[in-house]
Amino acid sequence: MRYLNAVVKESMRVLPVVTLIGKTCGDKPLQLGPYKLPAHITIGVPLFAIHNSDANWERPTEFIPERWDKVPVESFVVGQMPPLGVSEGCDKDSAASTAAKAAGERSEVRFMPFSDGPRSCVGQTLGRIEVAAVLAALLGTFRVELAPAMGGREAIQAREATMITLQLRGAMGMRMVLHPRWLP
Repeated sequence: MRYLNAVVKESMRVLPVVTLIGKTCGDKPLQLGPYKLPAHITIGVPLFAIHNSDANWERPTEFIPERWDKVPVESFVVGQMPPLGVSEGCDKDSAASTAAKAAGERSEVRFMPFSDGPRSCVGQTLGRIEVAAVLAALLGTFRVELAPAMGGREAIQAREATMITLQLRGAMGMRMVLHPRWLP
């Protein structure tokens, strides 16, 4: 189960379900690099870019579940240090920062597939448990492969569409073939 959780986290890093979230600045103006943002302004936070940036991850284009080996299983926010250029508003001593350091990652690493802070996803605990339970049951019973009609991995990547959530263009969805493990 520990490795399955690492695979789930790495999957959510490489292809986050929610690709863009909105965060609102607090009661004070925020200095972000050379920019001074007024209080109460909403900022679009591009999770896909943060989760796949080589400024945040070593070898970001590679799928490496082992990068999560030393991160606590329950940690779904990694690296709560201020990003480069942000001077205030982040908790430097958080448990997530400790998790990022334990994983040997740089302190500015961001991983927050369910958002972060007081407005983070209210259903994230259920979502994490549900994904692990469904995958364990499915993968324990079936060998899963991409349906030939999908055209392979490259065709899937060509159909990716970023709205608020990551989706595939067209009405086909994601078709898979399930082979029972008890049959040859």
